[in-house]
Amino acid sequence: MAIADGATDSVGSGLWARILAQTFIQQPPIPTREAMLQWLESLAQLWNAEMPWDRVPWYAINKAKRGPISTLLGVTFDWSELHPETATAAFEAVAVGDSCLFQIRQDELITCFPLTRSVDFGTRPPLLSTRVEDNRPVLSSNFRQYKGSCKLGDLFILATDAFSGWFVRRIEKGERPWQDLIGLTDPQFLVLVEQLRQKHLMRDDDVTVLLGHLEHADPESCPQA
Repeated sequence: MAIADGATDSVGSGLWARILAQTFIQQPPIPTREAMLQWLESLAQLWNAEMPWDRVPWYAINKAKRGPISTLLGVTFDWSELHPETATAAFEAVAVGDSCLFQIRQDELITCFPLTRSVDFGTRPPLLSTRVEDNRPVLSSNFRQYKGSCKLGDLFILATDAFSGWFVRRIEKGERPWQDLIGLTDPQFLVLVEQLRQKHLMRDDDVTVLLGHLEHADPESCPQA
């Protein structure tokens, strides 16, 4: 599972975010800083090749050449070590920025990563760039990793910063905001987000939320998300 949130003030950030998330799903990097740096360098070349340079206005060319920036949150699951008796397996999450992972088990929050407090959400999170010279210091000081275990029945929620901030604030009040998401259709989710914005409970920013429920499956097959 992966989610990326491109910065709106950088040119080509939507394409860069899609490349980050989609490539993480298809070919996740080795979770080390140096391996991430090499992985990002290859993706930057892909972004440059797919960028519609002929449609970039002349006044935005220099800004585009400086490269887009985006958060990244990715989760990989290791079903090879699935324990049949306990139905548990291992997972690992990596993150740069303020997109967050929430793991819910039996209606209780058991993992919140990488930010855990509402005060941790700011306006200038660390971001990944298409420029190697920018990524090196970011990865050196802001690359986060988390290793955990999951069970069949767990709910994984990946969300961008505006939604994650609202989510964490409700958790701090002792509430269970994930209950508001279960079973929502896409149109119903859009209504929820708009209501939260109008009530000034959520910052007016792009919102993406990804839900993955680890369902029970045939013993001979992998659990489905």
